[in-house]
Amino acid sequence: MKDALKLYEEEARFIGDLYDEFGKLMFAVAGRFTKDGADLEDIVSAALMALMRNAQTLQALSCEARKAYTVRAVTTSAIGYLRKRKLKQDREISIDALDAHTSDAKACGTEETILLSSELEAVISSIMQLPENERRCLQLKFLRNRTDEEIAAATGLSVSSIAQYIKRARAHLRTLYTGGKGE
Repeated sequence: MKDALKLYEEEARFIGDLYDEFGKLMFAVAGRFTKDGADLEDIVSAALMALMRNAQTLQALSCEARKAYTVRAVTTSAIGYLRKRKLKQDREISIDALDAHTSDAKACGTEETILLSSELEAVISSIMQLPENERRCLQLKFLRNRTDEEIAAATGLSVSSIAQYIKRARAHLRTLYTGGKGE
């Protein structure tokens, strides 16, 4: 037990030294993916945890190899973190839409509820088939009631292109929902 504790303390000290040496670099690499301070800290923390799990491997590497390993750990952590956050946001938007339509369906009779449910499934399926930028703009505009400026900030698109993405999304959605037939 003492040996395991001693090994853990040595690895923790090593990771602390690694952070002292490469901490600024870690935040700079994470900064390529996001400018949000809380996200930067979460990404660097996740990278440090991954580095801690591989401390023995890192100790055997040269300084340049450790630096490259650290950059790769931060990059991997950033991609994973942002991917999880995006999936969570998409899920929240879809759930909000489902909740709104479910409350509408409760006001109807059983037959209307079944029809609304199948229509809702078809609409959600069509929305999920849209290209990513179109889907995000459409969801943010109509489900989250965001302004074009807020949508641009959330998606990284230019403010002047948001209206065009929404127009395209609506056209694509209409085509997907109707199966290519006019209404």
